[in-house]
Amino acid sequence: MTLRTRPSLACALAALAATPLATHAQDVSRVVGATIYTDGAVVERQLKTPGGTRHIEIGCMPPGFDVSTLQVDGDPSVRLGDLRTEPVTGDDALTCARGPLDARIRALQDRKAALDAQSRADDIALDYLRRWNGGGAEPATAHAPSAAARPGAAADGLRQSALELMTDQGRLKQQATDIDHQLATLQKSVHRAGTPGNWATLRFDLSTAAATTLRVRYHVPDARWRLAYRVALDSAKSTLHIDRQAEISQGSGEDWSDVALTLSMDRNQADGGWGMAESWAVDLQHGTPMGSIAASLTGGQPRERLDKNVQRVAITGGGMPHFPGIAHATRPDSGTDTPTLDHAPVLGMQADERVWDTLFHASQRVSMPSDNETHTLALDTLDLPVQLTLETQPQQDTNVYLIATAPRPAGLWPRGNVQLWRDGALVDKFEDVSLIGDDRLELSFGRDERIAIAVERPKAMRASEGFFGSQTRLAWGTVFVVTNRHPTAQKVHVIDASPVSRDTELKVESKFDPAPGETDWRHKPGVNAWTFDLAPNQAQRLSVSQALTFPKDSTVTNLPDIR
Repeated sequence: MTLRTRPSLACALAALAATPLATHAQDVSRVVGATIYTDGAVVERQLKTPGGTRHIEIGCMPPGFDVSTLQVDGDPSVRLGDLRTEPVTGDDALTCARGPLDARIRALQDRKAALDAQSRADDIALDYLRRWNGGGAEPATAHAPSAAARPGAAADGLRQSALELMTDQGRLKQQATDIDHQLATLQKSVHRAGTPGNWATLRFDLSTAAATTLRVRYHVPDARWRLAYRVALDSAKSTLHIDRQAEISQGSGEDWSDVALTLSMDRNQADGGWGMAESWAVDLQHGTPMGSIAASLTGGQPRERLDKNVQRVAITGGGMPHFPGIAHATRPDSGTDTPTLDHAPVLGMQADERVWDTLFHASQRVSMPSDNETHTLALDTLDLPVQLTLETQPQQDTNVYLIATAPRPAGLWPRGNVQLWRDGALVDKFEDVSLIGDDRLELSFGRDERIAIAVERPKAMRASEGFFGSQTRLAWGTVFVVTNRHPTAQKVHVIDASPVSRDTELKVESKFDPAPGETDWRHKPGVNAWTFDLAPNQAQRLSVSQALTFPKDSTVTNLPDIR
């Protein structure tokens, strides 16, 4: 964690109150803690009061500060009085807006001054060495070491000293250049900070029985974090390593210096959304034509008004996940033990599992500027065994993908950015996605180029059946050829969806050779699965035949291109 020194933004004074107990003003400006949520943060300040009644004034409260969220606690005797905010305008508002930037600029300027002083000290030392070698304006003997130190052995020491000084000067020059770049960037930001924003001064009265230290907390909207996952697969060991990271952005307007940082997976502002269940009453209107009921089911038209010569009959196939990217399974658990997260401190972050939330506490104080930049902190890690399979859905995609599955790990797994790595190579990355499904983890780690899929589709056949050709029969077939080009045996999982009728007049007949090992795969009607153990260079043929029978004057929807 990078610690940066800068003065606190808020100018806070405890002014004399209009009571006999009022004394002198005092500073209450220090930010000591921050709890960051996915949709905001709660900032905590420390307030020391000598007791009695006091009038507190905190200036430069950041834009977005909501006075209704103010909390003051830490002493059971504390009582709050009049509470109000006043807008900061003019040059004062500009000073508030530029305060964090000015503080960082001053800190960088101090660092550069220290580098310059060290560089000048090196120059003095190098000048001494040059004079010892007779390069100065004065005689060499005037500044030379004693004669006993001049033999050849001393030359090596002088050469080494000169080398170290020149190397140090190069390092100092590079650091000064880096600081110049940072200063240039901050100067541009200062110019952009010309818009003061809605800064405010907070004033309130409080009373305590004795001297005490209170906590002043409030919500700010422009600080948040989200999870990021780095998922690495070791295919040789069939293990998955998951790093959970926090991507934090802080643009509250206040620099946080040496604060106690906590990250919460909960939302700071509740969505509401839950409502009391109401009674559901239905009624029957006597004498209502059936056409009116049909109209409510057919987009507003009575069924008899539709085209009598065309009846639309729907078929559907069970939905299947798309393997490229992240796929979520609903397969029952395999009975293996559920792995748990390793909550050992990683870079000082310690997890705290609670009933309704998971918190991450920084074990050391953190400084974070109000720069809206993304700061990444490691949270925890998870290692778990996975089952690896090669899966394909050749009707949709003739590629074969390496799929890793495992029982759902314990804990909360919110949406976040995901990187997938396989054996040290980056496979894919996604933004704001769910890593884990409801009951299983299932991830795709790219294509397997050594499993080839060929698809053969004979021409579809259409014929008339029944009395006077009242029925139409549409038949077609597909042959999949799966070839293993690996030098070792491989297990390949093939998934295919057959049509499922949603109308009693639409008959579906499906034939398979060989028969599927699993029907209604993952409780999806019409989805079938086969598992083949293929030796090196072995090919497996899979034949699928479909036939539909439906009324002659009907049209079947959701059919593939089977011409």
